[in-house]
Amino acid sequence: NYFSYNLPFTFNFYGTPYTRAYIVTHGIITFGSGTIQWTDSVSSLSSYRIIAPAWNDWDTSRPIHDIYIASSAGGLTVRWDVERWPTTGRLAQFEAFLGTNGNITFNYGPANYSFSGDVTIGLANQSTASTIVSQLMSQSPFSLNRLNSTTFSYNSGTGTYTEAVSTSSNWSTAVAG
Repeated sequence: NYFSYNLPFTFNFYGTPYTRAYIVTHGIITFGSGTIQWTDSVSSLSSYRIIAPAWNDWDTSRPIHDIYIASSAGGLTVRWDVERWPTTGRLAQFEAFLGTNGNITFNYGPANYSFSGDVTIGLANQSTASTIVSQLMSQSPFSLNRLNSTTFSYNSGTGTYTEAVSTSSNWSTAVAG
């Protein structure tokens, strides 16, 4: 499932200004249109205008799981508190921070399973040329549990992004923003 969200500021994604985003339960944010696509893969990133902090078949239908949104002068935070579908007891918390300057940061909280080989992390602007598969996906050993934070810095001159992985997780129990 997904819902449309009116952004509190104009967000430049790959050089295109957006005032609306689609927040998807499957751990992604899309622009232009929403999707219910739950089958994640690196090759599928290029099919969407997508921000994917942890694309997977996530469930938010149980009362303890949800998507939280907080805005601030510096940007917007979308946080997922989810369980792997079908109900498996495999839990994860992660977030995407969209900065007013176009930068995007992914932060990872507690997860009780590694999700190695089971999530897709990256960005794309509906083309193979724009797709950035996060360096986080090649970390060994991989675990979504407090995975290092990563920031995609936006270059307004070229409309492109570069990634810089942090040496730690910048997770906070409070929703940032």
